[in-house]
Amino acid sequence: MSSPSSCKAFLEGVIVTRFDMLLGPVPAVIHPQEFLTEEEARTVSEDAMLLLSAVKQGTIYSIMSFNGINKVGVVGVQLSPSDAAIGIITVFDENARGLIWETYPVIRTLITKEMQNVKSQPARVALRLFEELTKLCKRFSEWNDLRALQGKMEASINRTIDAANSLLSSGELEKLEGGTGGIKERITRLIAVLEESKSILKEKLS
Repeated sequence: MSSPSSCKAFLEGVIVTRFDMLLGPVPAVIHPQEFLTEEEARTVSEDAMLLLSAVKQGTIYSIMSFNGINKVGVVGVQLSPSDAAIGIITVFDENARGLIWETYPVIRTLITKEMQNVKSQPARVALRLFEELTKLCKRFSEWNDLRALQGKMEASINRTIDAANSLLSSGELEKLEGGTGGIKERITRLIAVLEESKSILKEKLS
């Protein structure tokens, strides 16, 4: 299974940013603090601020590429008529595109859950979201490992089935003394068991 370090290679961090119409984006929280410089965090926040042009009120979410730092992420921006806009920006390694596309609904739900607290508890929100995304990333990595293992097991089963079928059709069994009915029957049963095992394996890991 994947180690925690391989999961952290996907997830970089979380930024909570306030969007001021005069000052522009102001990163309020960067977690972990060392994952980006303040300048890089501002660059990412400027990219996220582009979403403000698409929303007048409420919350908008989007998968974004942060080309300035070669990262990708999911962004949630909340805008209200009486208060400044605020955004939650999750940042991932650029190789995490597959993870993001497959788990986007989950990431969006996690961000949505934290939006109600982001203005009053930005640091806690960033920490909680980082922890939840780390768990999600770990599950995704482990699931990929399981799918890879499934592929290897299915390939091995298929090779065994092919070898058994080849033996049945080769005519070599007819050359054995003492008759071949019992052997053929056992090989046929073996093939049936292997086919059933392959179906069970697929069902368990689907």
